[in-house]
Amino acid sequence: MARITKRKFFLILLVLIPLVYFLGYFIATAVGPYNQAKEFVYQNRILREKIGTITELKLAPFGYSVKMTGSHGLANYELRLKATNTNGKVFIGFEKDTGVWKITKAKLQVNNNSEEINLL
Repeated sequence: MARITKRKFFLILLVLIPLVYFLGYFIATAVGPYNQAKEFVYQNRILREKIGTITELKLAPFGYSVKMTGSHGLANYELRLKATNTNGKVFIGFEKDTGVWKITKAKLQVNNNSEEINLL
């Protein structure tokens, strides 16, 4: 059996860590209610009143959690927004029951202010 040196081990890690991150990011945006979260953000009246028209929306790095078991699941996303008046973050949570994703929480944080505005 070949012995793996420390150098080879670290090189393998350098390749695997980004690969696992991008795979998780892809899964978080392709599976679950990510598109529903984006649609909610773009159509939310309260959000538009607070920060203006959204010009850019991105999923935050490591800003997701998706857990599914059959027809049940939980998902949480942190979306970073740029808008015409200011920037902000939206924290949105979902629960899946009998195969249907429903929003359980949605909060806006404007410009790293600690105040959170309920969007529901």
